[in-house]
Amino acid sequence: MGPEPRPNRASPAIAEIDVLWITAGLGCDGDTIAVTAATQPSIEDIVLGSMPWIPKVHFHNPFLALENGDDFLRRFHLAAEGKLAPFILVVEGSIPNENNKDEESYDFDNDVLGKALSSKKRKLSEPELHIRDSLDQFFVYIQRFERAIRNRLISQRDVYPYFGYWIGLLKNDGSIKKRMRPNARCAVIRHMVRSEFDDAGKFFFRRAWEEPDSLRMRICRLIGCGSIFDR
Repeated sequence: MGPEPRPNRASPAIAEIDVLWITAGLGCDGDTIAVTAATQPSIEDIVLGSMPWIPKVHFHNPFLALENGDDFLRRFHLAAEGKLAPFILVVEGSIPNENNKDEESYDFDNDVLGKALSSKKRKLSEPELHIRDSLDQFFVYIQRFERAIRNRLISQRDVYPYFGYWIGLLKNDGSIKKRMRPNARCAVIRHMVRSEFDDAGKFFFRRAWEEPDSLRMRICRLIGCGSIFDR
């Protein structure tokens, strides 16, 4: 006797589906890495259509996609315009929301910012620690974007919807009306250099940061922060 016939399964109600995967949440890219290690089924099985009775899956993840820049973002734009259906949106990492926590938030001006980033050794206040922690997280994300740009996964302009306001403040390129006072802006750049966020420096001042380390201080003088680095 031959094998028993397989049960008659109806075709899936959805023939094809797009999975739009965003890695811009707070956190690392551990979920993306974990997906590549799955075996039952593997991501290849799903994308290549080897799994029966499930829709054909079009997987769009910035670290795994062949496309980059506008080509990669096209599906996301179509979804935002209501022209792509059905799709599943995956946000890797947590989504910050200051309204759902009891912790205190801080308002500060340029003087407080400059004081918080001072190199003088002293005990920092809670608001000053909050400022430093927020800036460090900001530079960490800018560095991730910079590495993605170097790997041609995205273009530099793709970052502006997320960080355009702060990029405009630090670069002082006239893209926004508000201006950061020179001493505060220099304090932020000094903190970036001294904390060795080199990939963030490459993002903001790409040509300057290609110079040897010995020229960094002269570069900062050209940016307009020379006196702060002489202290």
